[in-house]
Amino acid sequence: DLIVLKKEILVKPPMESDKTVLLPMPKDTRAKIIPLTSNDEDAIVFLYSYNGWSLLGRMLQNICDNYLDMNDEPVKLKRREILIAIIDLVTQVVGKDTPIERSTEILQHLSGYVSDDDIVSVIFKIFEQALQFRDFPVLCSGLKLLVALIPNFSHFVWSYLARSGLIARNGKGGLAATILGTTELTNGKYDFTIILIELVNQLVTESVTLETDFPDRMKKDILGRFTSHLLNVYESYQYWKYTSFFQRFKIGSSLTSLFTN
Repeated sequence: DLIVLKKEILVKPPMESDKTVLLPMPKDTRAKIIPLTSNDEDAIVFLYSYNGWSLLGRMLQNICDNYLDMNDEPVKLKRREILIAIIDLVTQVVGKDTPIERSTEILQHLSGYVSDDDIVSVIFKIFEQALQFRDFPVLCSGLKLLVALIPNFSHFVWSYLARSGLIARNGKGGLAATILGTTELTNGKYDFTIILIELVNQLVTESVTLETDFPDRMKKDILGRFTSHLLNVYESYQYWKYTSFFQRFKIGSSLTSLFTN
């Protein structure tokens, strides 16, 4: 059975931290009451048309703003699950299989209610925070997004890498090497390094096939730093422990392709 609002109400959007940000539900909006089996409360589903991309972008902004304060483990795990799901969705819609016009439109919608310049900047900020916390699942999801952005939005990727702690710079070791040493070598799972190799492969291809406004000098510097890290990987990967033999083969074949092409 449906119910109908007799007057406008203001609803707090999911994961919204700013108490002044509310979503108006106009008079005559229809809704359906859904009983919940887990407790005595019911859920109300409003039949209301709104821009879901903009809402997801706002959710990412709030997760970004509160990422460092997520000390409650159950809440942290739930927010990480939501964060990864949204980033993976964005990855699907910005890849080469989606027309660039549609990808651009979606990115604009996602950026509609964020405080940073755009939604890509928000995600990169989350990725950089995840690097500091060694948040492995988020890092793998973020790297996949970087790979997906290269065909149509490579300027975002190059600009981010130019300032990221992912690679070594100014005498400081890169966090890619730190994650390999402290996380992957310990648990024998190398998802992050495998995606990183794919990212560098895509960057090399982009740098020799596409004309962009990003300076060639900076591209060479970034690729040189990645190459230095991956050469160390190439020289030692066969001696690592693996939970999946396939990952050993994947690392070897991908690096051989990178260094011989």
